[in-house]
Amino acid sequence: MNFRSVVLVTVVLYAGACGGSGGGSSPVAPTTPAPSTPATPTIWTVNGTITAWLKGGSVTNANVSIGNTASAWTGSNGAFTVQIDQPGTYPVTIEAPGFHTSNSEIEIKTQSAFTNLFRKVLPADTNYFDLNFYDHVFRTNGTTGTKRWTTTPAVEIWTKKMKCLVALGNLCLQYEVTATPTPIHFESLTRAVVNIDFPQLTGNVISGVNITTKSHPTGTILNFASELTSHTIYVAYMTRGSTSFGGASYAGTASTGGNVAGQITGSEIHLNSYFQADKVGTYRHELAHALGWNHPSVAAGSLTEYDSMPRRSVMERPGIISSWDKSHGAILYTRPAGSASPDTDPTGSSVQ
Repeated sequence: MNFRSVVLVTVVLYAGACGGSGGGSSPVAPTTPAPSTPATPTIWTVNGTITAWLKGGSVTNANVSIGNTASAWTGSNGAFTVQIDQPGTYPVTIEAPGFHTSNSEIEIKTQSAFTNLFRKVLPADTNYFDLNFYDHVFRTNGTTGTKRWTTTPAVEIWTKKMKCLVALGNLCLQYEVTATPTPIHFESLTRAVVNIDFPQLTGNVISGVNITTKSHPTGTILNFASELTSHTIYVAYMTRGSTSFGGASYAGTASTGGNVAGQITGSEIHLNSYFQADKVGTYRHELAHALGWNHPSVAAGSLTEYDSMPRRSVMERPGIISSWDKSHGAILYTRPAGSASPDTDPTGSSVQ
């Protein structure tokens, strides 16, 4: 598309007299023209390109529908043009052979004659994108929308061991700060996962995280998940104390807050030594929970789900980040929070 720039230049001419002091009339200041108001378009044009996530390349013969009446087919280069007769916010549906149907919205502004629409659609070919894996890990088996951070969170590492006071199975609901420092590996492994693995899991969207430490006063009583709207991931080292606490490592996240559906606003992670908490895989697994990963089919006290994921994943017991985690996590952190299966953006989200 060619754009023309029109520049209005006001030229001011100055007349000067040399060697005299009288006789001339005072110069008249030029009049600056009032700025013109751009004419409102009568036709609004949407230009765009449809490409393929993960496979790469343009998507040919995709039907792009904007609203109920305007639509166009993409050419060999994935490009299309649609004309709209009224400004406003319209639903956008993209359908193409070999790809999952994509749904979003686009805003056509009154004074903008041209609007761009670029969308990467998701392949139906499971060699590239596995909807079953994506729904399982990020959408609770397809029953919810995705959950993720919409801003980069901070991470706060607590430097004293916690003693569980009130437990519910494998979850410690209330705990006390002890005087005992956490093991050396606790902070170093947490920092390593945040600095190295967070960017890998999110397509570099979550990187450069601010990591701090906190030493609570000994004897302080804390409740699990009491600060999950602070845009921070809290990491604690938990011990059983005198409770029946099962001792599993786990993460709690909050995904309500603000005006964004599916926005994670806080997380608290409890790690311990009962399940080899000094192993980096455990730290990866639990910290991935804080980013939006899940294993929704785990029954209380059962470990079978960890080894029956649809694809290799950090959600399995070894806690190894797979290529599926990386590629699908990049999509998670590109599509809006709250997107539904197979590829529907939440209301109020513009095309991404």
